[in-house]
Amino acid sequence: MSTLLSSAKAAALAPVRRRGRPVAWTPDFMGFGNLLYVAYWVHLGRERDEARWALTTPTFERWLPTF
Repeated sequence: MSTLLSSAKAAALAPVRRRGRPVAWTPDFMGFGNLLYVAYWVHLGRERDEARWALTTPTFERWLPTF
């Protein structure tokens, strides 16, 4: 049963996982260090002409001027 459930789950999530743009989620519990890493990851990707994105939250938006 667990193999069948895993297969169904993988099939349902495949279209979402294989889309083109890598996006980092920034949940509200993330602190400054984690948000800094996400911002750096996006910055490095864009320097390499990769389309990297980060979803913003109110916590992340408060730190954006600092970055």
